[in-house]
Amino acid sequence: MSTLHTSKLAKNAPGWDTVDPTTLPATAFAGTGEAEMGKFPHHWVTQTGQLYLHKDGLSAAWASAIATTAGKPAILDVLAHLRKHFAALGMKEVSFLGFKYDVTEFDQALIRAGYLTEKDLEVDVGAMALRITGGE
Repeated sequence: MSTLHTSKLAKNAPGWDTVDPTTLPATAFAGTGEAEMGKFPHHWVTQTGQLYLHKDGLSAAWASAIATTAGKPAILDVLAHLRKHFAALGMKEVSFLGFKYDVTEFDQALIRAGYLTEKDLEVDVGAMALRITGGE
């Protein structure tokens, strides 16, 4: 069992709508503040306890964080956390429920605020090819 928080995807990921967030470990969520806990799930866990990133869950978490950002600086750590996953996957735009989001939109603000560095946004093409595994 590994609940190590990574950007690994699995080929056999279930539909995001079938993932029950109440069964997920804390590492499956973004946000460390009390107000954010349990609100931005973006990973799923296999029957054997392996933690994987879920692309649809990542998009849903981003859309939810954007919707709750107005006037809430605590959400910046959530956006930075999710943005690192998008960078690891080489993704700059996502669609969720018919809306398109440019995930690079807040990069400079997050860097200035100290939540991200330029290095966080680098895409390692070699490692990116290894992100999708056979899963379980």
